[in-house]
Amino acid sequence: PDNLHSEVTIQANPIVVNGVIYTPTIGGHIVAVNAVNGKEIWRYASPSNSPAQRGLIYIDTKNVNKGRIFFTSGRYLVSLNSSTGKPNKNFGSEGVVKLNSVSKTTPIIFDNQVVILNFKPSIESFNIDTGKSLWSFPLNKISKTNISLSITGIAGPSGALKNKPVGLVYIGVKKGKKININKFLFKNKGRNYIQKATVE
Repeated sequence: PDNLHSEVTIQANPIVVNGVIYTPTIGGHIVAVNAVNGKEIWRYASPSNSPAQRGLIYIDTKNVNKGRIFFTSGRYLVSLNSSTGKPNKNFGSEGVVKLNSVSKTTPIIFDNQVVILNFKPSIESFNIDTGKSLWSFPLNKISKTNISLSITGIAGPSGALKNKPVGLVYIGVKKGKKININKFLFKNKGRNYIQKATVE
């Protein structure tokens, strides 16, 4: 609906823990919903209008912050108390860590670290309790190349917006420090057609 004032789509699956559904919403919120009766338990307004676009993660750490949710929201990494929806204040600045680059991926938890992938592209790790940056690894070191290719767009059948129709594709090429971005609008003849036209 137009009154949601959002220009993003959600490509995330909700998670269900102990009878509670946690999910992002169009409009820039994370909500917790009773899985039995559908009643909203809490709602959190994200620092950007695109929270947890590709998913969120829950962890039970069995301490004072028992039950935490982590997700990325544009240039932010957020930690919430799963029971109240309030930010975990010890994590970053009032539950939020500002990132050096946009991230849309679901964080993973490993060895008391929150690990994310960003658009630099690089992999970054943060302390699960404090949000302190632990390490960062640029992915172009793996390939040892200075040429990168990226493709994004709306292949359909869903995901279209008023200013982003099905068939809109952007192809970006980075060579050294030079970046070229090309815009294409393919005919809406189905997802397979658009994907094939893009790579051809």
